[in-house]
Amino acid sequence: MRPLSGKIVILTQPLADDDSLSSHLEQVGAEIIRYPLIEIMPTRESPEKHSVFSQIASYTYIIFTSKNGVSYFFEYAAGSNTRKDIREEVRYAAIGNKTAAELQKYGIQASYVSRGNTSEDFVQELLQQNITGQEILLPLGTLAPDTLEQSLSSYNVVTRLNVYETRYVSIIPPEIIARIEGNRYDLIIFTSPSAIESFMHFMQQAGIRGDFRMACIGKTTARKATEMGIQPLLVSSKPDGAVFAKEIYSYLSTL
Repeated sequence: MRPLSGKIVILTQPLADDDSLSSHLEQVGAEIIRYPLIEIMPTRESPEKHSVFSQIASYTYIIFTSKNGVSYFFEYAAGSNTRKDIREEVRYAAIGNKTAAELQKYGIQASYVSRGNTSEDFVQELLQQNITGQEILLPLGTLAPDTLEQSLSSYNVVTRLNVYETRYVSIIPPEIIARIEGNRYDLIIFTSPSAIESFMHFMQQAGIRGDFRMACIGKTTARKATEMGIQPLLVSSKPDGAVFAKEIYSYLSTL
């Protein structure tokens, strides 16, 4: 028998996201129930989007905070035939190794990769790099905070462009509601603050209250859970699927 046989884990991340977390847990016997709470999609065409890409050659720094920002930025650049206009000497910065790895898929080596995991960490590191007098582009999601934009604008010209949006799913399967209400699960895993918000919205609609057994990847996601009145049982030490899977394994092995 595998170590986590009989353990039921509900995974709430979008289906298109990195699947290393579920694959690691399935290898040790956990039953994974996939229940995406959010959908990620590109933002619609807009005059702002067209304007930014038509002036793409003016930017000296492009800073990414997520894999989604990278993929949707280059997807639009390819579709609008503007990638060729990005200046060769432009510098790229990225939060975390996963974002940097996504850049590498497009043949790009990030000039700087943040050692931290949040926008606040990233800001402090970038300021230490003495980034001043630059034309900076921030391809972000609609729900991303304005931390970077505000902090870097004092010494640079900063343009924020939302290249993707996060939407709550429209319905929750009745069997998922019944499972959570019947307490027939061991852990619900959250990988973003928006997934926490979506989950709590559906729980309130269904009239389900209580101490949900949550595990969160990263401090930002855990903070959102706490703000909404839930104390996570487990918070990953790093926002990395393989690391988080090991920590979940250790936690569930004690139950």
